[in-house]
Amino acid sequence: MGLFGAAQAIAFGLGGFLGTAMLDVGRIATGSTVGGYALVFLGDAALFLASAWLALRIGQAARAPSRYPGAAAAAS
Repeated sequence: MGLFGAAQAIAFGLGGFLGTAMLDVGRIATGSTVGGYALVFLGDAALFLASAWLALRIGQAARAPSRYPGAAAAAS
């Protein structure tokens, strides 16, 4: 098992554990299984929107003017 396989296994296990834990917290908070799944789904949707926002900002840093004018010359 390489480094990528180990990272994937850890992420899969951690995701399963945290998903189950969040479902249990959602069930306790709402008092119903449906409400628990709804809270987990809303959390997933929020994480998706945050990742989409970050992905949209990737190219903006390269196009934005630098606050440090000499930084571009020093990087070359």
